Amino acid sequence: MLSPEETVLWKKEAYRRRLAIEDFSRYRAFIHEDYQEWSYVTVINNLLKRVLAGETKRVIINMPPQHGKTMSVSEDFASYCMGKDPTLNVIGCAFNSDRADEYGEMVRDRVKSPEFQMLFEDINLSADSQAKSKWSIEHKGKKKGTYYAAGVGTALTGRKGDIMIIDDYFKDRKEADSEIVRNDLWRWYHSVFRERLAPGGTIIIPCTRWHDDGLVGRLLEQQGHLWEVLIIPSEATSDDDILGRKKGEFLCDAVGGSRYGREDYEEKRKYMPPYDWAALHQQNPAPDEGIEFQRDWFQEHNGSPWGSTRYLTADFSYTDKNNSDSSVICVWDVDHNNDWYLVDRWSEVCTPDISGRVFCDMLQEHKPHEALVEKIDWNYATHIIQQMDERNINVYVETLSAAGDKKSKATAYRAHCARGKVHLPKSSWTEDFIHEHLRFPNGKHDDQVDNGSLLGRRMAMVRAPSVQSAKMHYGPNTGQHIIDSLKPKDHAVTRLA
Repeated sequence: MLSPEETVLWKKEAYRRRLAIEDFSRYRAFIHEDYQEWSYVTVINNLLKRVLAGETKRVIINMPPQHGKTMSVSEDFASYCMGKDPTLNVIGCAFNSDRADEYGEMVRDRVKSPEFQMLFEDINLSADSQAKSKWSIEHKGKKKGTYYAAGVGTALTGRKGDIMIIDDYFKDRKEADSEIVRNDLWRWYHSVFRERLAPGGTIIIPCTRWHDDGLVGRLLEQQGHLWEVLIIPSEATSDDDILGRKKGEFLCDAVGGSRYGREDYEEKRKYMPPYDWAALHQQNPAPDEGIEFQRDWFQEHNGSPWGSTRYLTADFSYTDKNNSDSSVICVWDVDHNNDWYLVDRWSEVCTPDISGRVFCDMLQEHKPHEALVEKIDWNYATHIIQQMDERNINVYVETLSAAGDKKSKATAYRAHCARGKVHLPKSSWTEDFIHEHLRFPNGKHDDQVDNGSLLGRRMAMVRAPSVQSAKMHYGPNTGQHIIDSLKPKDHAVTRLA
């Protein structure tokens, strides 16, 4: 028989446990002795409650490192869901198998913990399946759901997931900056991971935005309408902040605070490379203010000066896949002060035959002093040369080496932009042109920057063009046009490969 005091305590404890079973936030407070619901933890919990209620099936959570996203999603939410519904199959993935196994071990140990057993006393680990990478649970002695851990890029054959989690798919900056790694991840997501999702299943991707063209970037670009995205930056970027902060305030300034103080955030912002701060802490790997290029570097023009020398640059892409780069062709005028004026631009994701034809069209239309391309595939080059010969297009085509990284090749062009000597027209595509520059070198596309780099590399090899004398205009009856037509034409055309 319990004393009155013990009865009161028992009832309070029973009530506390019932609340922990019914509410995810209270579950977390129950199982973690040192649990603190920081400002950002509250919004994460609320979003995951909506997932549990079936209100959203595709969730992306972007937040800084070491702010509890793994504990919130990969450990606590996974274990809570298996407690609430022991028939669920959970697949937890990370950047490699070792890290994924750690997630599996954390969830397994949580299910075995006394705190979990107090809430879900009928659920136990299966005696014959307790490896950290693969384990099962029993409900009232009957085998039910499973947990399976897998690294990105590994097989999931024979597995199915009602809840599937990819927690931080890049290990470090080197992986994030590798186009090969990003493409492999994208293929794995669609051909392996996504195919394992059970009907009506849920996908959650808690991660830090290392790169604009990472998995999250591509998902939002191609199927953004399917995803609910929670973005929690270290520093508020506007007064319309999800945590109620004013612009410039850190997570520690929000109601509920943060595990880090203001001095921690200020130190990181001051000493961390700007791009890494923007990517890791602001969840914006291509910040609006620019990385290598600044918006206010570009000047506006209403037409290039008379006597400028015209150049044409081209950056070709060889495929027409949806995720490939566009082929881009730009027309520039360079005046006697070595100011560069972008006159025209063509951009399209297309096959080589189309881009080659447009290249010749623009050569014929603009009649540049010189055309600049990076060394390209021999078959492609031969196709263009044949078209130029057939159409009697007599333009010198300079091929520049494709060796070297894009940042290094853009050095001269970037310096010219920084001096305010690159002028852009008022056009429907001008904002897109600037936007790509602001996201360079970590944006998904850089073809327009590459065009500027071609001109910059070429201009670094030669002196600025001299002033051309103004062209004389004659009346229609002078016969001067007949004389002009008889003048010899420059027939200097180099091989393109």
